[in-house]
Amino acid sequence: MTTGISITRRGALLTAAAASKAFAANDKINIAHIGVGIRGTQLLENFKKVAGAEIVAACDIYDGHLTAVREATRADLPVTRDYQEILARKDVDAVVIAVPDHWHLKMALDALAAGKHVYLEKPMTWSIEQGVELRRVVEKSGKVLQVGSSAGSSAAALKAREIIKSGVLGQVNMIRMSNNRNSAEGAWVYPVPPDASPTTIDWARFIGPAPKRAFDPKVFFRWRCWWEYSGGVATDLFVHLLTLTHGVMPVKAPKSVVSLGGLYRWKDGRTVPDVMNSIFEYEPGFVVDMYVNRSTGHHHGHRRFARV
Repeated sequence: MTTGISITRRGALLTAAAASKAFAANDKINIAHIGVGIRGTQLLENFKKVAGAEIVAACDIYDGHLTAVREATRADLPVTRDYQEILARKDVDAVVIAVPDHWHLKMALDALAAGKHVYLEKPMTWSIEQGVELRRVVEKSGKVLQVGSSAGSSAAALKAREIIKSGVLGQVNMIRMSNNRNSAEGAWVYPVPPDASPTTIDWARFIGPAPKRAFDPKVFFRWRCWWEYSGGVATDLFVHLLTLTHGVMPVKAPKSVVSLGGLYRWKDGRTVPDVMNSIFEYEPGFVVDMYVNRSTGHHHGHRRFARV
């Protein structure tokens, strides 16, 4: 899994944070990380490279992640299992949230209410309705919320947008996109640490607003495989392709969508599909054929624009 977000774009969040307070040339923007697992650690490593960023605290509900984040930063970095302790810190200007999808809305809302700028890992929210609510609150907050999905602002996407806008391709009437994988890790079957237990994991905090269930370390470390905590293929992989589509084409949302999918290989207790195909119809007149297959590596990252 690559980081996907350029340091320059992360710098935009720091610029916004700086603008909200008296900022001298030698000042630092203080950042706290909420969630320092696989993705959260990648974000932490990239923020460490951003000039003007100072990591002042971290939060995670697995003790192993807290140990690792101190090894990656400094031995005395303040850490906690309770993200509210992070939000209560007066020295925190912005937070980086990289947690399971079902926590995105509440953590982002709480961070904004606490006066923090927010870098929120994709997807923005677990559901469309939650996204509408969060956008409404952000617009009233006076704070910046940046969603970590950069495909639409990549150099390749900007060049493609320029070419399409020029008209040299004529009318684009179909886009075909895929993100296929053929490995256990690609299907979110991440390893479970040998010390995983109710003692080292705060299971109640993980479940949060989701339905209650018995402790299961596989669910904790592979949460993307269950609808209660994730949007599955759509919010973890389709989001990249949709962001790219909206970055290249002059559109904001499809007018209709139809999807088919199911579990055909990874029958390990998960509830989200491992094969999915969706057709998006857009105005002013083109369709997007988008698919993911977790049982093939064929044409990984394939994109094609067809014209009349």
